[in-house]
Amino acid sequence: MSQSLTTGPIRSDNGHMTRTAIEPGLLRLFRWFVAIRLALLVFLQLAGRERAEGDLLFVPGPGIFILSLLLAYLLATPLQARFGKWYLPPALWVAAIGPLVEHALTIAARLREGASANEAIADYWLLFFYMFVPLILVAWQYRFRSVLIFAVGTFFLDAALTMGQLESIGADVTLLGALMLGRAALLLFAGLIITKLMSSLRTQRDALAESALTRERLAMSEERRRLARELHDTLAHTLSAVAVQLEGVESLWDEDPERARGMLSTSLETSRTGLTEARRSINALRSSPVDDLGLVTALFELCRSVTESSDLTATLSVESITELPPDFEHTAYRIAREALTNVVRHAGTDRATIKLSANGGR
Repeated sequence: MSQSLTTGPIRSDNGHMTRTAIEPGLLRLFRWFVAIRLALLVFLQLAGRERAEGDLLFVPGPGIFILSLLLAYLLATPLQARFGKWYLPPALWVAAIGPLVEHALTIAARLREGASANEAIADYWLLFFYMFVPLILVAWQYRFRSVLIFAVGTFFLDAALTMGQLESIGADVTLLGALMLGRAALLLFAGLIITKLMSSLRTQRDALAESALTRERLAMSEERRRLARELHDTLAHTLSAVAVQLEGVESLWDEDPERARGMLSTSLETSRTGLTEARRSINALRSSPVDDLGLVTALFELCRSVTESSDLTATLSVESITELPPDFEHTAYRIAREALTNVVRHAGTDRATIKLSANGGR
């Protein structure tokens, strides 16, 4: 039996490249982008084998190699926990630098074939689209300072890789430099918009999380007051009555033994009634979804609850389970609840698994 739910974490946000919590959905989009680009390059590699004479040469080989390594890196989820805050930045830089290197090698290959400068950079405009997605991811995850570093860094790297090749054949690179500068400006502007939107979204998300925490605290406070009233109305009242009756028994024991025994019997009955009420109150205090649903269903509902209140991917996997004492089931449920809470708040991941399996008597 296996049950799974999609959820996501409540993220901390310091807004810098050192953030450890990856924004919900970002990693999934990043993987899809890399996979689609890789598939496109493989298609171009196969199509290029039948290139007709005069067609522009394209060199997808380096891009295929770079994107294959990047996709493997992004799919290796244990690396995320291992590298922490350093997991995402290298992948973003590789995604941005890869197209620049790929295009520079293509320009060099075309020039070797005798192509003119304009022919060598005929599809230069594609770089904007290849770099726009990594820019979105940087702006989605970090603040504008990181967007600025991204745009300026890729501008100078592109200039270093491309302009020198064209200048070596005497080409005028003024227009190309203007195109590079314009692309950097457009990336900066788009990044500014996205970072502003993300900042507003994080503020709203933090406010919602704080509101939920406040409601939880108020509910706990109200429950404590209710239990205090109930214990006062039952246990305290019963103990007071028993104390008064026992004082009467003590004063009448020598003078009127029969009446004292009757009062003692009444005290015993009152104490039993009070004990029953106290047990009922304690059971109400200990009540949990495990009592009503059983351990497996309670854990499934726990995952569903986390799903609705966060963005963590929580998976419940039940391979086998034996009959457990009630105290063990309550303890297991509380451990799972606390563990998921810690994952949501601190783990910096978008996936967690609760696994139940029986191993002999364990």
